Amino acid sequence: MDLKRNHPFCLLMESFLIFFLCIRPAYMEQESSVESLLPELESWTLVDSPQVYHPENLFEYINGAAESYISYGFKELIVAEYKVRDNDCDVVLEIYDMGDDKNGFGIYSLERYPDSHFISIGTQGYLEQGTLIFLAGRYYAKLMSFECGDEAGGYLKNFSEKISEKVPGEHQFPSEIELFPKQGLVKNSERFILSNFLGYDFLHSGFTADYRLAGNEFSCFLMAGKDELEAKQMLEKYVDAKKDQEIEETSYGFHIKDRYYENILLARKGKYIFGVLEINDSFEDTGQQYLSEMIENVKE
Repeated sequence: MDLKRNHPFCLLMESFLIFFLCIRPAYMEQESSVESLLPELESWTLVDSPQVYHPENLFEYINGAAESYISYGFKELIVAEYKVRDNDCDVVLEIYDMGDDKNGFGIYSLERYPDSHFISIGTQGYLEQGTLIFLAGRYYAKLMSFECGDEAGGYLKNFSEKISEKVPGEHQFPSEIELFPKQGLVKNSERFILSNFLGYDFLHSGFTADYRLAGNEFSCFLMAGKDELEAKQMLEKYVDAKKDQEIEETSYGFHIKDRYYENILLARKGKYIFGVLEINDSFEDTGQQYLSEMIENVKE
């Protein structure tokens, strides 16, 4: 008989281990779907094992921003640190799996700025002050360099290219972006909002773009319903939510005089709802032209 194994302390520890294995969170059992994207570069080695996070524990890594990522369908994050041999330089990379291409674009568009220094990598990326951020399909990647001096940009581009090459499929923006008119468009101002669009929980899957034209600033938007019926229902709910404003039914849809957005022009075609916001009174004809162009851009 093994007397040590039957010692009360040993029995207690065995019971604790069995209890822990039974109750530990499900995310500890999940295999990483992102680890295969980690790059391998000559002269660079991993520092410790990569850390993996899921929706249940993302707040442990980005406490203040976790909810934004989760609201865009975040699935998994892997964090890895690389160090170059015989040098103090190291690179930390974060790769977020956002579930699908639109959600990836959504979180990327939320954090980029139109005047960022954009580069050709993946779907799109930008480089500034020792940091490179890019989008490739459903993956959103952030790379940060430390103590790398003038070589930082080159190192970050090398890492990014290796990651991007591992992402399958075509790296393109969502097709809805092409429905926006081009004249006056503020380049790289397009965004995707998955839920609570325009501040309403019944509106979702919204794209926006900013415009500057003839001294005027305004925005265009579109929402994509699951089908024509849902789009019709969303439009009806939105107009009803604005019933305390001045609303006019027009040949193209609705014209709302809003206390916050000035003139709002609305129309629907199929599963899409189109709108123009912040149009001043003397610029309504232009707003209607932009609304018509978006409608015409929808292929039957």
